[in-house]
Amino acid sequence: MSTKQNKFKKTHILVAAVLLLAVLISLIGGAFISGAFKVKTTETKDSNHNYRFLTLSNDSLSLTGKIVASQSQTLDRPNGRLIALKIKTGDTVTKNQLLMTTYDGSYHNVYAPYNGNVVVKDSEGNANIEIYSDQLLLSASVSEYDYSKVQVGQSVQVASIANGYEQTTQISSLAKDPQVSSLSTTAKYALSANLDRGFIDGQSVKITVLSSQFKIPTGSVKKNTVYLLKNGRAIKRRIKADKESSYYLVTSGLKTGDRLILNPDKRLKNGCKVNE
Repeated sequence: MSTKQNKFKKTHILVAAVLLLAVLISLIGGAFISGAFKVKTTETKDSNHNYRFLTLSNDSLSLTGKIVASQSQTLDRPNGRLIALKIKTGDTVTKNQLLMTTYDGSYHNVYAPYNGNVVVKDSEGNANIEIYSDQLLLSASVSEYDYSKVQVGQSVQVASIANGYEQTTQISSLAKDPQVSSLSTTAKYALSANLDRGFIDGQSVKITVLSSQFKIPTGSVKKNTVYLLKNGRAIKRRIKADKESSYYLVTSGLKTGDRLILNPDKRLKNGCKVNE
């Protein structure tokens, strides 16, 4: 074989080797890129797959109660002969309105101490006046077992048993000492709430206490914060809560209908996408 033929053969071999090397580099690079993409996709899928969720709801407490006047009293009748009685039972009076006058050598007047309604009781010619404030109150009690479920400022729905009239109001007072009763061994504590004039003094009512607290698992809380699912994303929310044995009792920061992520981990960040 001539020198010219040997050179031609070597050139063909070199070109073939270069082409083969290029093909191998292309295949290896493609496999690396494909593999890297698959790993990233798997991590994202796994991070969402194990999240569990809880839709928050709270239990309401049902009670019964009465409508009462916020103030009531029997007015002292001055000594002497009754000269004038300015009102009758059922009348509405205003504060400082003249109600009666007596005379025993000098005149004595009785005035209304506040706005309200009056009842006149005449016993043996001696008129006595009872006055009931026109401001109405809900009067009810809660047992020792449900005491922790109510607090001042909490919303309650009050409905008349007789005519169904309803009002939502807030608890204005809650006793710390139990009521005295010889009929029950269970301690009960008085509560009250302001009501409007749609109710009538003496009415019986049904009460629904709207709970503002939620029990959530301890694992869902990290440094007084939780994660909620909203529109496919994790939303970080700060809460106020008291830790019990196996749960947190949340007093603020959450509401009915919130979707709580039960098992947040280090990969979960505020605003990141989360699949259910």
